[in-house]
Amino acid sequence: MTSIIQFMNRKSLPIVLLIKILLLISSFSFSNYKINELSVTDGVFKDFREEILFHNLKLLWKSQQFRNSPINNGNRFLKLKLALYTVKENDTISNIAHRSYLDIDTLVSINSLSSSHEIYKGRKIFIPNMKGSLITVNKETNLNILALKLNVSPFILASVNRHKQKIVYKGQKLFIPFRKLSREEKFYFSSSAFLQPVFGRLSSRYGMRNDPFINRKTFHGGVDIAARMGSPVYASQSGRVIFSGSAGGYGKLIIISHKYGYTTFYGHLSHRIVEYGQKVSKGQLIGKVGNTGRCTGSHLHFEIRRNNLKQNPLKFTHTSYKLKN
Repeated sequence: MTSIIQFMNRKSLPIVLLIKILLLISSFSFSNYKINELSVTDGVFKDFREEILFHNLKLLWKSQQFRNSPINNGNRFLKLKLALYTVKENDTISNIAHRSYLDIDTLVSINSLSSSHEIYKGRKIFIPNMKGSLITVNKETNLNILALKLNVSPFILASVNRHKQKIVYKGQKLFIPFRKLSREEKFYFSSSAFLQPVFGRLSSRYGMRNDPFINRKTFHGGVDIAARMGSPVYASQSGRVIFSGSAGGYGKLIIISHKYGYTTFYGHLSHRIVEYGQKVSKGQLIGKVGNTGRCTGSHLHFEIRRNNLKQNPLKFTHTSYKLKN
């Protein structure tokens, strides 16, 4: 589900949005709900909020007899539903959660949000009819065993996710009612999980810019930090090296994979100190600044991606100094 929900990224194309919405609906057999206003005058929002309130009271979840009865698989309150909502001006993740009787954890998880900056006017998000969060199954297992580990009734787990098989497979996404995000997941969302990888001067920002090679506006998917040749480059976060080599315009490049779908890119290096498959720690020396590849001077090209979608690094990195233009 996470990869499908990523269709809401700012740079996605309209046709891609349509295809991914249809995939989400067809994959999970959800009806196509749409919320126009976060107001009880909106019929869909009113129905969703009533169901959310009912779930919040935990009337269903407290009854052991109900929890263990397969007859209740057909109960409408045990079906996860998602409604599409277009963020309005002055909407924030906090007030959307408050008005919906949800919590921030639920909205962050169901929409695979990387930071609060991803809630902006015009963005489309999903609002579910119950609290909870998504997990990714890390190995093939029996649904009953997984439910026991998660302290959830197997009937509720199967019903909420409309899962009709006894086995859940590695990589599968499941919605777990009332599950909160871990402290580590919240730390990543706090926008301070990544370190600035090199000390230097910000020479090019994320977004549209005038390309120095073709002299026209193009999209720049990271930030450029000008620094002296050979300056140390550090891992922005702990992870595993998934690429260390030369890559066209990037020149000498290192890519590190992190938790929760994040990857960081370090381009135009003069030297690569770490190799493919190597585990690295946050702040570990991984390379040195260079001018390899498509480059006009010595600097580091730095990218942060989540599920291969480019993010603005300045909204995710923590620095103890100010980068200058």
